[in-house]
Amino acid sequence: MPDPDPYAAILNALTKPGRPTSDFDLNPDSVRANRRTLRPAAVLVAFESGPDGLRVILTKRASHLKHHPGQIAFPGGKVEEADHSVVATALREAQEEI
Repeated sequence: MPDPDPYAAILNALTKPGRPTSDFDLNPDSVRANRRTLRPAAVLVAFESGPDGLRVILTKRASHLKHHPGQIAFPGGKVEEADHSVVATALREAQEEI
């Protein structure tokens, strides 16, 4: 029998404390190539409920892009001055990309 609330497990997982997981968290003393600086960015993890359960919406980056061409990714991107928050960034980028 399908779970009556398919989002319950996701919401439960989000309430648990996390551990460092990125290269920059795990290796804080690492030197970035060409002294690149990190810029704030945001992504949207969008779920859609369907007859077979939950689906995650992903995008495929264009092959002509300079950074991460052709990669499968969550919709999102760099924070722009006009964005009021990282949530606004994620929503704007998702609107542009999906």
